[in-house]
Amino acid sequence: MKIDVTQHILALNGQAAGTLRQACTQVLDVVMRGDEALDGPAKRHLAKLAITIQDEDQPDLAIEDWAKIKERCERAYAPVMVLRISELLDPPSQIKAVAEG
Repeated sequence: MKIDVTQHILALNGQAAGTLRQACTQVLDVVMRGDEALDGPAKRHLAKLAITIQDEDQPDLAIEDWAKIKERCERAYAPVMVLRISELLDPPSQIKAVAEG
């Protein structure tokens, strides 16, 4: 599924708080609580996702990969950021297309 990672994330005041690319790559390239059990292959997979998102404006990732990124964002960011990121990662038109696919 392709998602435009150049989209801006809006803070509570409506100002841009960064891009979806920045938010995603940050959570993929950091060790968070709960990552203690990640082995080498899992860490390399997260790194490859981060590199793909950094290099492409509309990366075409598996739905499971976007779900993993969303889950990591939910653990890392404050509530408003989580809501805004979720809206960008789960736009209704993409969810509908996947369901109909």
